[in-house]
Amino acid sequence: SKTDSKLNGMSEQSAAQNGMKVGTTEKGNESTEENDLFSLLSPIEQEVYDSLNLARTNPLRMKAHVKHMMSFLDHDGHLVFDWGKVEKIEGPEAYFDCIEFLDKVTPAEACHLNDTLLHLTTTMIQQRITNGFVSGHIEHANEEMISKHGHATFYKDSVEYGPWQSGIEIVIHYIVDDGDKMRNNRNHLFAPTTRYCGISIAEHELYGKACVLNFAEHFVENHLLQNAMVNDEDMSIDEYMLESEKIK
Repeated sequence: SKTDSKLNGMSEQSAAQNGMKVGTTEKGNESTEENDLFSLLSPIEQEVYDSLNLARTNPLRMKAHVKHMMSFLDHDGHLVFDWGKVEKIEGPEAYFDCIEFLDKVTPAEACHLNDTLLHLTTTMIQQRITNGFVSGHIEHANEEMISKHGHATFYKDSVEYGPWQSGIEIVIHYIVDDGDKMRNNRNHLFAPTTRYCGISIAEHELYGKACVLNFAEHFVENHLLQNAMVNDEDMSIDEYMLESEKIK
């Protein structure tokens, strides 16, 4: 989103103000490994993770947050906060479309953090860091970059920019998907193949923040694949991934 000015400051707005409890999903059964990964996230990244899963597991609660966000739209259809203005392309129409979607979508299971996906999002951001800020636009991960980390199925990533002050604002922007009539970001989040995710956020020199999100149905690290191939030369990558899911 375009902004009237460079807004780099982060407010103390917490997830509690949004009716959320940081560090838990709606299911409340995170593994020890996932709790460890969650602790590595910054506070705003934690809010994004919780908000993503709020949208997936309880879309009607997320609808209430979207409706609240609409109260900040001015007569020109732009968002106006006490900290600045965020210009929108479609105005209220995108929000009404989002509300209609959240009314109809079937709740899904929470998606889970994956350490390799997290590392990949961090790498994507670090490639654009200059003097502590992201500069320019972050490139999507190509097949070569992904293959350096492992093998993914149904991999998708997206980069969002804006002066957002909390994680739930980032996620609302993501699922409203203003300006994209296909609503690709929203579809990625609610896709049945979205099971694992990674998140990385950094300050941007012009846009306030840059947020990289990625999703996959499965993601297996290279060293695990290599070990499996050594133990069973006839096993394919897809067969190994299916077997690893059965074990989980």
